[in-house]
Amino acid sequence: MAKQRTGERPRVTLNHLAARLKVSVTTVSNAFNRPDQLSTELRERVLAEAQLLGYDGPDAMARGLRTGKTHIIGVVLTEDLAYSFDDPIANRFLCGVAQVLDRHGHRLLLVPERSLRGTGSELMADGFVVYGVENDSSLVERLRQRGKPVVTVDFELPDLPCVRVEDRRAMHELSRWALDNTPAHFEPVIVSLRLERWRSQGEDGKPKLELMQHVRLDSICSALQEAGHDPEKVAIFDVEHNTQHHAEAVLEAVLQDRRPRLLLCMTDRIALGALTVAERLGLSVPGDIRIIGFDGLEEGQRRSPQLTTVYQDSQRKGELAACMVLGLDRAPRRTLTGWSIYGETCPPA
Repeated sequence: MAKQRTGERPRVTLNHLAARLKVSVTTVSNAFNRPDQLSTELRERVLAEAQLLGYDGPDAMARGLRTGKTHIIGVVLTEDLAYSFDDPIANRFLCGVAQVLDRHGHRLLLVPERSLRGTGSELMADGFVVYGVENDSSLVERLRQRGKPVVTVDFELPDLPCVRVEDRRAMHELSRWALDNTPAHFEPVIVSLRLERWRSQGEDGKPKLELMQHVRLDSICSALQEAGHDPEKVAIFDVEHNTQHHAEAVLEAVLQDRRPRLLLCMTDRIALGALTVAERLGLSVPGDIRIIGFDGLEEGQRRSPQLTTVYQDSQRKGELAACMVLGLDRAPRRTLTGWSIYGETCPPA
């Protein structure tokens, strides 16, 4: 039998702590793993005694092997981690997810989509929130085959719960407003996220997935048609990534060569890039050029001229996705309303 070394503190276990507090082992376990199951007073008493005895909590690896649960929720990201922390929309979404997970004793695992493929990382989490996806649904199907909860965000698949913003209506309404409030005989231009990256077609020639990029572009095109423009004749300029830097690189040439009167931008970061370039070239907004975006970023609302855009509540979107993957919300679909902000970059005519 192994002997305890002189001066070495006895190893405290879950059973020891429960016996000392005269509570059940389950109560002690809940204090660490399911805090919502206990009163605040009882949980604080358990944690205080644990700290006094030097007990850090149940062994997560052993608990996972024993119960088949890790209390980890994975968020699969289309972009890499650095982008997700830099992008205000992704950042607010992750804050919403994290707040719900914190309240219910779960941890957050961030997994870029490219690093998940072929690594077996899906074994680590109890469920997944898939925040956008590239090209097709094969990765989502792989996660679903594990029998774990999967929630999609900003795209839909049959038989999976989904959270998304009402992009189609909101983008259409704002685009039509911009077209109706821009002086006659003007050239509109669409500035989009790079669509080739997302165009994976099925046998019928249609996209396999109805992603945010497709929905917003379709909405802009329908507004153009209603306003008397031929969408096939309207120029579309693609931005590689949704950053202001990438947008500026594309728009520098567009505004110098074409001088369009209206830019229909798919996101606020693209629209903010357009504003920066317009100012650099000495163009007046909205006098020489009008601009709209989508997302409702604070940066676009604080600056002058104030950006005309659609606001989406990204934090709420994250909260709903987390509730759905934890089974707290059983709805098959949650759709958030986006509402227009009629700013100074595209005022009434």
